[in-house]
Amino acid sequence: MKQLKKYLIITVLVLVFIIAMMFTVNAQSSQTEAKIAGGAISACRGEQITMVVTMKDNPGFTYLKLGVSYDENALTLVNMSNGEVCQNLTEGMFYIWSSITNVTENGVLMELTFSVNEDAAFSEQMIEITVVECSDYDENDVPFNVRNGYVDIICAHYKHPDAYTPVITAPTCTSIGYTTYTCDCGDSYISDYTEKLPHSYIQNVTDPTCTAMGYTTYTCEHCGDSYISDYTNKISHSYTQNITPPTCTVMGYTTYTCECGDSYISDYTDKLPHAYGAVVTPPTCTAMGYTTYICDECDDWYITNYTDKVPHIYTERVTAPTCITLGYTTYTCACGDEYIADYTDLIPHTYTPSTVSPTCTAMGYTKYLCECGESYKVDYVDKIAHDYKATITAPTCIAMGYTTYKCDCGDVVVSDYKNPEGHTYVPEVVKPTCTKMGYIAYTCSCTSKYYSNYTDPLGHNYDKWIVDKAATTKEEGIQHRNCKNGCGVVEKEAIEKLEGLTFLEILGIVLIVEIFAIVCVLAVGTVLHFVISNKKQNKAKAQGISSTAEETKKE
Repeated sequence: MKQLKKYLIITVLVLVFIIAMMFTVNAQSSQTEAKIAGGAISACRGEQITMVVTMKDNPGFTYLKLGVSYDENALTLVNMSNGEVCQNLTEGMFYIWSSITNVTENGVLMELTFSVNEDAAFSEQMIEITVVECSDYDENDVPFNVRNGYVDIICAHYKHPDAYTPVITAPTCTSIGYTTYTCDCGDSYISDYTEKLPHSYIQNVTDPTCTAMGYTTYTCEHCGDSYISDYTNKISHSYTQNITPPTCTVMGYTTYTCECGDSYISDYTDKLPHAYGAVVTPPTCTAMGYTTYICDECDDWYITNYTDKVPHIYTERVTAPTCITLGYTTYTCACGDEYIADYTDLIPHTYTPSTVSPTCTAMGYTKYLCECGESYKVDYVDKIAHDYKATITAPTCIAMGYTTYKCDCGDVVVSDYKNPEGHTYVPEVVKPTCTKMGYIAYTCSCTSKYYSNYTDPLGHNYDKWIVDKAATTKEEGIQHRNCKNGCGVVEKEAIEKLEGLTFLEILGIVLIVEIFAIVCVLAVGTVLHFVISNKKQNKAKAQGISSTAEETKKE
Protein backbone atom coordinates (compact mmCIF):
# COMPACT_ATOMS: atom_id res chain seq x y z
CA MET A 1 0.00 0.00 0.00
CA LYS A 2 2.88 2.37 0.73
CA GLN A 3 4.25 1.65 -2.74
CA LEU A 4 0.83 2.42 -4.34
CA LYS A 5 0.64 5.65 -2.35
CA LYS A 6 4.14 6.53 -3.49
CA TYR A 7 3.16 5.99 -7.17
CA LEU A 8 0.13 8.25 -6.77
CA ILE A 9 2.18 11.05 -5.20
CA ILE A 10 4.78 10.87 -8.00
CA THR A 11 2.04 10.96 -10.71
CA VAL A 12 0.39 14.06 -9.16
CA LEU A 13 3.74 15.88 -8.98
CA VAL A 14 4.50 15.11 -12.67
CA LEU A 15 1.08 16.42 -13.76
CA VAL A 16 1.54 19.63 -11.74
CA PHE A 17 4.96 20.16 -13.34
CA ILE A 18 3.59 19.63 -16.91
CA ILE A 19 0.69 22.06 -16.35
CA ALA A 20 3.08 24.69 -14.94
CA MET A 21 5.37 24.35 -17.95
CA MET A 22 2.40 24.74 -20.35
CA PHE A 23 1.31 27.97 -18.66
CA THR A 24 4.89 29.25 -18.73
CA VAL A 25 5.32 28.49 -22.47
CA ASN A 26 1.96 30.06 -23.35
CA ALA A 27 2.78 33.16 -21.31
CA GLN A 28 6.16 33.52 -23.01
CA SER A 29 4.76 33.01 -26.50
CA SER A 30 1.91 35.48 -25.94
CA GLN A 31 4.37 38.03 -24.70
CA THR A 32 6.87 37.69 -27.56
CA GLU A 33 4.74 37.30 -30.73
CA ALA A 34 3.84 40.64 -32.39
CA LYS A 35 1.06 41.22 -34.93
CA ILE A 36 1.17 43.30 -38.16
CA ALA A 37 -2.13 43.63 -40.05
CA GLY A 38 -3.28 45.32 -43.26
CA GLY A 39 -6.84 46.49 -43.83
CA ALA A 40 -9.65 45.30 -46.14
CA ILE A 41 -11.13 47.98 -48.46
CA SER A 42 -13.55 48.02 -51.44
CA ALA A 43 -13.01 50.56 -54.27
CA CYS A 44 -14.10 51.37 -57.84
CA ARG A 45 -11.93 51.95 -60.91
CA GLY A 46 -10.22 55.36 -60.83
CA GLU A 47 -10.64 55.81 -57.04
CA GLN A 48 -7.83 56.40 -54.53
CA ILE A 49 -7.87 54.45 -51.28
CA THR A 50 -5.59 54.44 -48.22
CA MET A 51 -4.74 51.18 -46.43
CA VAL A 52 -3.57 51.48 -42.79
CA VAL A 53 -0.98 48.91 -41.61
CA THR A 54 -1.09 48.52 -37.82
CA MET A 55 1.13 46.85 -35.19
CA LYS A 56 -0.16 45.15 -32.04
CA ASP A 57 1.42 43.27 -29.10
CA ASN A 58 4.82 44.80 -29.94
CA PRO A 59 7.49 43.11 -27.71
CA GLY A 60 10.07 45.68 -28.80
CA PHE A 61 12.43 45.96 -31.78
CA THR A 62 15.37 48.02 -32.94
CA TYR A 63 15.37 46.92 -36.60
CA LEU A 64 12.37 46.07 -38.80
CA LYS A 65 12.55 45.39 -42.57
CA LEU A 66 9.23 45.00 -44.46
CA GLY A 67 8.44 44.13 -48.08
CA VAL A 68 5.13 45.13 -49.75
CA SER A 69 3.99 43.55 -53.05
CA TYR A 70 0.80 43.90 -55.14
CA ASP A 71 -0.53 43.51 -58.70
CA GLU A 72 0.65 46.59 -60.61
CA ASN A 73 -1.86 45.82 -63.42
CA ALA A 74 -4.66 46.62 -60.97
CA LEU A 75 -3.15 49.04 -58.45
CA THR A 76 -0.66 51.94 -58.49
CA LEU A 77 1.08 53.04 -55.27
CA VAL A 78 0.59 56.82 -55.04
CA ASN A 79 2.01 57.58 -51.60
CA MET A 80 3.45 55.96 -48.46
CA SER A 81 3.40 57.82 -45.14
CA ASN A 82 5.05 56.74 -41.88
CA GLY A 83 2.96 55.99 -38.82
CA GLU A 84 3.33 56.66 -35.11
CA VAL A 85 5.15 53.45 -34.08
CA CYS A 86 8.67 54.44 -35.23
CA GLN A 87 9.83 57.67 -36.89
CA ASN A 88 13.18 56.47 -38.31
CA LEU A 89 12.07 55.14 -41.73
CA THR A 90 14.25 54.41 -44.77
CA GLU A 91 12.40 53.82 -48.07
CA GLY A 92 13.71 51.80 -51.04
CA MET A 93 13.06 48.31 -52.32
CA PHE A 94 12.07 47.61 -48.69
CA TYR A 95 10.72 49.73 -45.84
CA ILE A 96 13.24 49.78 -42.94
CA TRP A 97 12.67 51.14 -39.41
CA SER A 98 15.65 51.44 -37.04
CA SER A 99 16.27 52.69 -33.51
CA ILE A 100 19.08 52.58 -30.92
CA THR A 101 16.62 51.38 -28.27
CA ASN A 102 13.74 48.92 -28.37
CA VAL A 103 10.61 50.44 -29.94
CA THR A 104 7.60 49.08 -28.03
CA GLU A 105 4.79 51.34 -29.26
CA ASN A 106 1.63 49.89 -30.87
CA GLY A 107 -0.61 51.58 -33.41
CA VAL A 108 -0.25 52.73 -37.02
CA LEU A 109 2.99 51.49 -38.58
CA MET A 110 2.43 53.09 -42.02
CA GLU A 111 -0.28 54.20 -44.47
CA LEU A 112 -0.27 53.06 -48.16
CA THR A 113 -2.28 55.14 -50.67
CA PHE A 114 -3.20 53.29 -53.91
CA SER A 115 -4.93 54.39 -57.11
CA VAL A 116 -7.18 51.76 -58.77
CA ASN A 117 -6.30 51.48 -62.48
CA GLU A 118 -9.09 52.25 -64.99
CA ASP A 119 -8.66 48.83 -66.68
CA ALA A 120 -8.32 46.84 -63.47
CA ALA A 121 -10.23 43.55 -63.36
CA PHE A 122 -13.13 43.27 -60.93
CA SER A 123 -11.54 41.02 -58.29
CA GLU A 124 -10.05 40.92 -54.81
CA GLN A 125 -6.42 42.13 -54.87
CA MET A 126 -4.04 41.07 -52.07
CA ILE A 127 -1.52 43.56 -50.61
CA GLU A 128 1.13 41.08 -49.44
CA ILE A 129 3.15 42.25 -46.40
CA THR A 130 6.37 40.30 -45.73
CA VAL A 131 8.58 40.64 -42.63
CA VAL A 132 12.05 40.21 -44.15
CA GLU A 133 13.97 40.77 -40.91
CA CYS A 134 13.23 41.97 -37.36
CA SER A 135 15.46 41.99 -34.25
CA ASP A 136 15.53 43.56 -30.78
CA TYR A 137 18.24 45.35 -28.80
CA ASP A 138 19.85 41.99 -27.87
CA GLU A 139 19.91 41.02 -31.58
CA ASN A 140 17.29 38.30 -30.98
CA ASP A 141 14.83 37.58 -33.79
CA VAL A 142 11.36 38.96 -33.09
CA PRO A 143 8.57 36.69 -34.43
CA PHE A 144 5.58 38.26 -36.18
CA ASN A 145 2.07 37.12 -37.09
CA VAL A 146 1.35 38.97 -40.38
CA ARG A 147 -2.14 39.45 -41.86
CA ASN A 148 -2.11 40.72 -45.47
CA GLY A 149 -4.32 43.57 -46.69
CA TYR A 150 -6.99 43.27 -49.39
CA VAL A 151 -8.58 45.66 -51.93
CA ASP A 152 -11.90 44.45 -53.40
CA ILE A 153 -12.27 46.14 -56.84
CA ILE A 154 -15.99 46.47 -57.63
CA CYS A 155 -18.03 48.11 -60.38
CA ALA A 156 -19.34 51.65 -59.87
CA HIS A 157 -22.94 50.53 -60.24
CA TYR A 158 -22.75 48.80 -56.83
CA LYS A 159 -22.19 52.23 -55.28
CA HIS A 160 -23.91 54.41 -57.92
CA PRO A 161 -27.03 52.79 -59.49
CA ASP A 162 -27.29 55.72 -61.94
CA ALA A 163 -24.07 54.48 -63.64
CA TYR A 164 -26.19 52.61 -66.21
CA THR A 165 -26.50 54.17 -69.71
CA PRO A 166 -29.97 53.73 -71.32
CA VAL A 167 -30.28 52.88 -75.05
CA ILE A 168 -33.86 53.00 -76.40
CA THR A 169 -34.88 50.50 -79.10
CA ALA A 170 -38.04 51.85 -80.79
CA PRO A 171 -40.92 49.44 -81.53
CA THR A 172 -41.61 48.31 -85.11
CA CYS A 173 -44.49 46.45 -86.74
CA THR A 174 -42.66 43.11 -86.11
CA SER A 175 -41.08 43.59 -82.67
CA ILE A 176 -41.84 45.37 -79.39
CA GLY A 177 -39.79 48.37 -78.22
CA TYR A 178 -37.58 48.34 -75.07
CA THR A 179 -34.77 50.17 -73.26
CA THR A 180 -31.37 48.51 -72.61
CA TYR A 181 -29.51 49.75 -69.52
CA THR A 182 -25.74 49.04 -69.74
CA CYS A 183 -22.90 49.64 -67.25
CA ASP A 184 -19.27 50.19 -68.28
CA CYS A 185 -18.43 46.88 -66.58
CA GLY A 186 -20.57 45.00 -69.10
CA ASP A 187 -23.53 44.35 -66.80
CA SER A 188 -26.87 45.13 -68.47
CA TYR A 189 -30.63 44.59 -68.22
CA ILE A 190 -33.71 45.30 -70.39
CA SER A 191 -36.88 47.11 -69.24
CA ASP A 192 -39.56 49.66 -70.30
CA TYR A 193 -41.20 47.49 -73.00
CA THR A 194 -43.62 49.13 -75.54
CA GLU A 195 -46.17 47.51 -77.90
CA LYS A 196 -45.47 46.77 -81.62
CA LEU A 197 -46.60 49.34 -84.27
CA PRO A 198 -49.28 48.52 -86.92
CA HIS A 199 -48.14 47.65 -90.49
CA SER A 200 -47.98 50.51 -93.04
CA TYR A 201 -48.86 48.98 -96.42
CA ILE A 202 -48.01 50.51 -99.86
CA GLN A 203 -50.13 49.43 -102.91
CA ASN A 204 -48.48 48.21 -106.14
CA VAL A 205 -50.98 47.51 -108.96
CA THR A 206 -50.04 44.86 -111.55
CA ASP A 207 -52.16 45.28 -114.73
CA PRO A 208 -53.74 42.19 -116.36
CA THR A 209 -52.31 40.78 -119.58
CA CYS A 210 -53.59 38.30 -122.11
CA THR A 211 -51.84 35.47 -120.17
CA ALA A 212 -52.18 36.49 -116.51
CA MET A 213 -54.77 38.15 -114.29
CA GLY A 214 -54.17 41.61 -112.83
CA TYR A 215 -53.78 42.09 -109.05
CA THR A 216 -52.67 44.53 -106.31
CA THR A 217 -49.69 43.76 -104.01
CA TYR A 218 -49.84 45.32 -100.54
CA THR A 219 -46.32 45.63 -98.97
CA CYS A 220 -45.39 47.04 -95.53
CA GLU A 221 -42.82 49.80 -96.02
CA HIS A 222 -41.11 48.95 -92.70
CA CYS A 223 -40.87 45.15 -92.40
CA GLY A 224 -41.55 43.87 -95.95
CA ASP A 225 -44.71 41.90 -94.98
CA SER A 226 -46.98 41.60 -98.04
CA TYR A 227 -50.15 40.04 -99.41
CA ILE A 228 -51.95 40.01 -102.83
CA SER A 229 -55.61 40.96 -103.42
CA ASP A 230 -58.00 42.78 -105.85
CA TYR A 231 -57.57 40.37 -108.83
CA THR A 232 -58.81 41.48 -112.34
CA ASN A 233 -59.54 39.25 -115.38
CA LYS A 234 -57.08 38.68 -118.25
CA ILE A 235 -57.44 40.87 -121.40
CA SER A 236 -57.94 39.55 -124.96
CA HIS A 237 -55.00 38.56 -127.20
CA SER A 238 -53.83 40.99 -129.92
CA TYR A 239 -52.84 38.84 -132.94
CA THR A 240 -50.81 39.71 -136.07
CA GLN A 241 -51.26 37.68 -139.31
CA ASN A 242 -48.51 35.81 -141.25
CA ILE A 243 -49.69 34.14 -144.50
CA THR A 244 -47.88 31.01 -145.73
CA PRO A 245 -48.74 30.23 -149.40
CA PRO A 246 -49.57 26.61 -150.50
CA THR A 247 -47.14 24.30 -152.37
CA CYS A 248 -47.60 20.89 -153.91
CA THR A 249 -46.62 19.34 -150.55
CA VAL A 250 -48.28 21.53 -147.94
CA MET A 251 -51.43 23.52 -147.72
CA GLY A 252 -51.36 27.27 -147.47
CA TYR A 253 -52.35 28.81 -144.10
CA THR A 254 -52.34 31.96 -141.96
CA THR A 255 -50.45 32.09 -138.61
CA TYR A 256 -51.96 34.40 -135.99
CA THR A 257 -49.35 35.44 -133.30
CA CYS A 258 -49.83 37.54 -130.10
CA GLU A 259 -47.03 39.56 -128.41
CA CYS A 260 -47.29 37.20 -125.41
CA GLY A 261 -46.13 34.31 -127.60
CA ASP A 262 -49.53 32.67 -128.00
CA SER A 263 -50.28 31.64 -131.62
CA TYR A 264 -52.61 29.53 -133.75
CA ILE A 265 -52.93 28.54 -137.44
CA SER A 266 -56.12 29.02 -139.52
CA ASP A 267 -57.43 29.93 -142.99
CA TYR A 268 -55.99 26.90 -144.75
CA THR A 269 -55.82 26.87 -148.61
CA ASP A 270 -55.54 23.78 -150.79
CA LYS A 271 -52.20 22.45 -151.89
CA LEU A 272 -51.13 22.98 -155.53
CA PRO A 273 -51.40 19.95 -157.82
CA HIS A 274 -48.30 17.73 -158.21
CA ALA A 275 -46.55 17.22 -161.55
CA TYR A 276 -46.43 13.44 -161.45
CA GLY A 277 -44.55 11.00 -163.67
CA ALA A 278 -45.90 7.40 -163.75
CA VAL A 279 -43.78 4.31 -162.88
CA VAL A 280 -45.63 0.97 -163.33
CA THR A 281 -44.80 -1.93 -160.95
CA PRO A 282 -46.26 -5.22 -162.09
CA PRO A 283 -48.12 -7.40 -159.48
CA THR A 284 -46.54 -10.41 -157.77
CA CYS A 285 -47.92 -13.19 -155.71
CA THR A 286 -47.11 -11.41 -152.57
CA ALA A 287 -48.02 -7.95 -153.60
CA MET A 288 -50.38 -6.18 -155.88
CA GLY A 289 -49.24 -4.55 -159.00
CA TYR A 290 -49.42 -0.79 -158.96
CA THR A 291 -48.40 2.43 -160.64
CA THR A 292 -46.14 4.85 -158.77
CA TYR A 293 -46.68 8.52 -159.54
CA ILE A 294 -43.64 10.70 -158.54
CA CYS A 295 -43.82 14.50 -158.49
CA ASP A 296 -41.04 16.14 -160.45
CA GLU A 297 -41.10 19.19 -158.15
CA CYS A 298 -41.05 17.76 -154.66
CA ASP A 299 -40.32 14.09 -155.14
CA ASP A 300 -43.70 13.35 -153.60
CA TRP A 301 -45.09 10.09 -154.76
CA TYR A 302 -48.09 7.92 -154.45
CA ILE A 303 -49.16 4.49 -155.62
CA THR A 304 -52.38 3.74 -157.50
CA ASN A 305 -53.82 1.64 -160.27
CA TYR A 306 -53.34 -1.58 -158.31
CA THR A 307 -53.76 -4.80 -160.11
CA ASP A 308 -55.02 -7.98 -158.59
CA LYS A 309 -52.89 -10.00 -156.24
CA VAL A 310 -53.56 -12.82 -153.92
CA PRO A 311 -56.30 -11.26 -151.90
CA HIS A 312 -55.44 -10.27 -148.31
CA ILE A 313 -57.85 -11.21 -145.56
CA TYR A 314 -57.85 -8.21 -143.28
CA THR A 315 -59.16 -7.97 -139.77
CA GLU A 316 -60.35 -4.60 -138.50
CA ARG A 317 -59.41 -3.08 -135.10
CA VAL A 318 -61.14 0.21 -134.37
CA THR A 319 -59.38 2.68 -132.00
CA ALA A 320 -61.89 5.23 -130.70
CA PRO A 321 -60.88 8.91 -130.64
CA THR A 322 -60.13 10.72 -127.33
CA CYS A 323 -59.73 14.36 -126.42
CA ILE A 324 -55.99 14.17 -127.18
CA THR A 325 -55.68 11.49 -129.96
CA LEU A 326 -57.51 10.83 -133.28
CA GLY A 327 -59.62 7.72 -133.76
CA TYR A 328 -58.64 5.22 -136.54
CA THR A 329 -59.11 1.68 -137.89
CA THR A 330 -56.20 -0.74 -138.14
CA TYR A 331 -56.42 -3.31 -141.04
CA THR A 332 -54.15 -6.32 -140.49
CA CYS A 333 -53.55 -9.27 -142.84
CA ALA A 334 -52.33 -12.68 -141.69
CA CYS A 335 -49.24 -12.24 -143.86
CA GLY A 336 -48.19 -9.33 -141.72
CA ASP A 337 -49.42 -6.63 -144.03
CA GLU A 338 -51.09 -3.89 -142.11
CA TYR A 339 -52.42 -0.42 -142.70
CA ILE A 340 -54.37 2.24 -140.83
CA ALA A 341 -57.28 4.18 -142.25
CA ASP A 342 -60.65 5.65 -141.46
CA TYR A 343 -59.38 8.40 -139.10
CA THR A 344 -61.93 10.20 -136.91
CA ASP A 345 -61.62 13.66 -135.25
CA LEU A 346 -60.72 14.35 -131.60
CA ILE A 347 -63.58 14.52 -129.15
CA PRO A 348 -63.97 17.61 -126.85
CA HIS A 349 -62.44 17.67 -123.33
CA THR A 350 -64.78 16.69 -120.52
CA TYR A 351 -63.92 18.95 -117.59
CA THR A 352 -64.98 18.27 -113.98
CA PRO A 353 -65.07 21.39 -111.76
CA SER A 354 -63.76 21.32 -108.16
CA THR A 355 -63.87 24.27 -105.77
CA VAL A 356 -60.87 25.07 -103.49
CA SER A 357 -61.94 27.27 -100.56
CA PRO A 358 -59.77 30.27 -99.61
CA THR A 359 -57.61 30.16 -96.43
CA CYS A 360 -55.72 32.80 -94.46
CA THR A 361 -52.59 32.03 -96.51
CA ALA A 362 -53.92 31.21 -100.00
CA MET A 363 -56.74 32.38 -102.35
CA GLY A 364 -59.71 30.17 -103.24
CA TYR A 365 -60.51 29.20 -106.88
CA THR A 366 -62.40 26.72 -109.12
CA LYS A 367 -60.29 24.10 -110.94
CA TYR A 368 -61.56 22.42 -114.14
CA LEU A 369 -59.83 19.04 -114.70
CA CYS A 370 -60.18 16.65 -117.68
CA GLU A 371 -59.48 12.91 -117.39
CA CYS A 372 -56.54 13.39 -119.74
CA GLY A 373 -54.84 15.68 -117.20
CA GLU A 374 -55.60 18.96 -118.97
CA SER A 375 -56.80 21.61 -116.43
CA TYR A 376 -57.31 25.33 -115.85
CA LYS A 377 -58.27 27.61 -112.87
CA VAL A 378 -60.78 30.47 -112.73
CA ASP A 379 -63.09 32.28 -110.30
CA TYR A 380 -60.40 33.27 -107.75
CA VAL A 381 -61.60 34.32 -104.24
CA ASP A 382 -59.62 36.54 -101.80
CA LYS A 383 -57.83 35.06 -98.77
CA ILE A 384 -59.78 35.04 -95.49
CA ALA A 385 -58.58 36.71 -92.28
CA HIS A 386 -56.44 34.84 -89.70
CA ASP A 387 -58.38 33.04 -86.94
CA TYR A 388 -56.16 33.58 -83.92
CA LYS A 389 -56.53 31.54 -80.69
CA ALA A 390 -55.21 33.19 -77.53
CA THR A 391 -52.96 31.33 -75.06
CA ILE A 392 -52.28 33.26 -71.84
CA THR A 393 -48.95 32.75 -70.09
CA ALA A 394 -49.28 34.05 -66.53
CA PRO A 395 -46.41 36.10 -65.03
CA THR A 396 -44.19 34.45 -62.42
CA CYS A 397 -42.04 35.96 -59.71
CA ILE A 398 -39.12 36.33 -62.17
CA ALA A 399 -40.63 36.26 -65.71
CA MET A 400 -43.13 38.53 -67.49
CA GLY A 401 -46.58 37.25 -68.45
CA TYR A 402 -47.90 37.57 -72.02
CA THR A 403 -50.62 36.35 -74.45
CA THR A 404 -49.71 34.29 -77.55
CA TYR A 405 -52.11 34.64 -80.51
CA LYS A 406 -51.68 31.68 -82.93
CA CYS A 407 -53.53 30.90 -86.17
CA ASP A 408 -53.94 27.33 -87.49
CA CYS A 409 -51.79 28.38 -90.47
CA GLY A 410 -48.79 28.85 -88.13
CA ASP A 411 -48.82 32.68 -87.92
CA VAL A 412 -48.01 33.78 -84.31
CA VAL A 413 -48.34 37.18 -82.56
CA VAL A 414 -47.18 37.81 -78.94
CA SER A 415 -48.69 40.77 -77.02
CA ASP A 416 -50.31 41.90 -73.75
CA TYR A 417 -47.16 41.72 -71.61
CA LYS A 418 -47.47 41.82 -67.79
CA ASN A 419 -44.70 42.58 -65.29
CA PRO A 420 -43.28 39.82 -62.98
CA GLU A 421 -45.15 39.44 -59.68
CA GLY A 422 -42.06 39.24 -57.43
CA HIS A 423 -41.03 36.47 -54.99
CA THR A 424 -43.44 35.12 -52.36
CA TYR A 425 -41.37 33.41 -49.68
CA VAL A 426 -42.72 30.76 -47.27
CA PRO A 427 -40.71 30.44 -43.99
CA GLU A 428 -39.69 27.02 -42.64
CA VAL A 429 -38.15 26.84 -39.15
CA VAL A 430 -35.31 24.31 -38.79
CA LYS A 431 -34.48 23.71 -35.12
CA PRO A 432 -30.85 23.42 -33.98
CA THR A 433 -29.40 20.02 -33.09
CA CYS A 434 -26.39 19.02 -31.02
CA THR A 435 -24.00 19.64 -33.95
CA LYS A 436 -25.93 21.78 -36.45
CA MET A 437 -27.18 25.36 -36.24
CA GLY A 438 -30.88 26.18 -36.38
CA TYR A 439 -32.25 28.65 -38.94
CA ILE A 440 -35.33 29.82 -40.88
CA ALA A 441 -35.39 28.84 -44.60
CA TYR A 442 -37.44 31.18 -46.83
CA THR A 443 -38.48 29.42 -50.08
CA CYS A 444 -40.33 30.81 -53.11
CA SER A 445 -42.37 28.62 -55.50
CA CYS A 446 -39.76 29.36 -58.19
CA THR A 447 -37.10 27.54 -55.99
CA SER A 448 -35.42 30.84 -54.99
CA LYS A 449 -34.29 30.49 -51.36
CA TYR A 450 -32.43 32.35 -48.62
CA TYR A 451 -31.64 31.67 -44.92
CA SER A 452 -31.65 33.86 -41.79
CA ASN A 453 -32.16 33.89 -38.00
CA TYR A 454 -29.38 31.38 -37.32
CA THR A 455 -29.16 29.88 -33.82
CA ASP A 456 -26.15 28.12 -32.30
CA PRO A 457 -25.98 24.29 -32.06
CA LEU A 458 -27.28 22.87 -28.76
CA GLY A 459 -24.15 20.83 -28.04
CA HIS A 460 -24.26 17.32 -26.56
CA ASN A 461 -25.91 16.91 -23.12
CA TYR A 462 -24.66 13.62 -21.70
CA ASP A 463 -26.22 11.61 -18.86
CA LYS A 464 -24.21 9.70 -16.19
CA TRP A 465 -21.55 7.14 -17.09
CA ILE A 466 -22.76 3.53 -17.41
CA VAL A 467 -20.14 0.81 -16.82
CA ASP A 468 -20.32 -1.78 -19.61
CA LYS A 469 -17.35 -3.78 -18.38
CA ALA A 470 -15.60 -3.39 -15.03
CA ALA A 471 -11.83 -2.92 -14.98
CA THR A 472 -9.62 -5.64 -13.51
CA THR A 473 -5.96 -5.88 -12.76
CA LYS A 474 -5.44 -7.61 -16.13
CA GLU A 475 -7.46 -5.45 -18.57
CA GLU A 476 -9.19 -2.09 -18.87
CA GLY A 477 -12.90 -1.66 -18.37
CA ILE A 478 -15.39 0.13 -20.67
CA GLN A 479 -18.02 2.72 -19.82
CA HIS A 480 -20.37 4.88 -21.93
CA ARG A 481 -22.87 7.73 -21.68
CA ASN A 482 -25.68 8.79 -24.03
CA CYS A 483 -26.67 12.24 -25.27
CA LYS A 484 -29.98 13.30 -23.69
CA ASN A 485 -31.02 15.33 -26.78
CA GLY A 486 -31.90 12.19 -28.74
CA CYS A 487 -29.24 12.65 -31.44
CA GLY A 488 -28.04 9.07 -30.95
CA VAL A 489 -24.44 10.00 -30.10
CA VAL A 490 -22.79 7.65 -27.57
CA GLU A 491 -19.48 8.61 -25.95
CA LYS A 492 -17.31 5.68 -24.87
CA GLU A 493 -14.32 5.75 -22.53
CA ALA A 494 -11.88 3.20 -21.22
CA ILE A 495 -11.54 2.52 -17.45
CA GLU A 496 -7.97 2.11 -16.35
CA LYS A 497 -6.80 -1.30 -15.11
CA LEU A 498 -6.70 -1.83 -11.35
CA GLU A 499 -3.27 -1.72 -9.75
CA GLY A 500 -1.88 -5.25 -9.16
CA LEU A 501 -0.82 -6.25 -5.58
CA THR A 502 2.08 -8.49 -4.54
CA PHE A 503 1.58 -11.66 -2.49
CA LEU A 504 2.81 -9.98 0.70
CA GLU A 505 0.48 -7.00 0.10
CA ILE A 506 -2.46 -9.36 -0.42
CA LEU A 507 -1.42 -11.32 2.70
CA GLY A 508 -1.18 -8.06 4.64
CA ILE A 509 -4.62 -7.01 3.48
CA VAL A 510 -6.04 -10.40 4.49
CA LEU A 511 -4.42 -10.13 7.94
CA ILE A 512 -5.76 -6.60 8.33
CA VAL A 513 -9.26 -7.79 7.37
CA GLU A 514 -9.01 -10.72 9.82
CA ILE A 515 -7.73 -8.46 12.63
CA PHE A 516 -10.55 -5.99 11.83
CA ALA A 517 -13.05 -8.88 12.02
CA ILE A 518 -11.61 -10.06 15.39
CA VAL A 519 -11.71 -6.50 16.75
CA CYS A 520 -15.30 -6.19 15.58
CA VAL A 521 -16.23 -9.48 17.26
CA LEU A 522 -14.52 -8.44 20.50
CA ALA A 523 -16.22 -5.06 20.37
CA VAL A 524 -19.60 -6.66 19.82
CA GLY A 525 -18.96 -9.09 22.72
CA THR A 526 -17.92 -6.25 25.02
CA VAL A 527 -21.02 -4.27 24.07
CA LEU A 528 -23.28 -7.31 24.68
CA HIS A 529 -21.59 -7.97 28.04
CA PHE A 530 -22.09 -4.36 29.06
CA VAL A 531 -25.74 -4.42 28.02
CA ILE A 532 -26.44 -7.68 29.88
CA SER A 533 -24.64 -6.50 33.05
CA ASN A 534 -26.52 -3.23 32.94
CA LYS A 535 -29.85 -5.04 32.69
CA LYS A 536 -28.96 -7.23 35.68
CA GLN A 537 -28.03 -4.20 37.79
CA ASN A 538 -31.22 -2.44 36.83
CA LYS A 539 -33.24 -5.50 37.72
CA ALA A 540 -31.51 -5.82 41.11
CA LYS A 541 -32.15 -2.17 41.85
CA ALA A 542 -35.77 -2.65 40.91
CA GLN A 543 -36.12 -5.62 43.30
CA GLY A 544 -34.47 -3.67 46.16
CA ILE A 545 -36.85 -0.76 45.71
CA SER A 546 -39.82 -3.12 45.66
CA SER A 547 -38.84 -4.85 48.92
CA THR A 548 -38.35 -1.51 50.70
CA ALA A 549 -41.78 -0.40 49.63
CA GLU A 550 -43.38 -3.56 50.99
CA GLU A 551 -41.64 -3.09 54.30
CA THR A 552 -42.90 0.45 54.41
CA LYS A 553 -46.45 -0.71 53.84
CA LYS A 554 -46.16 -3.28 56.60
CA GLU A 555 -45.03 -0.72 59.03
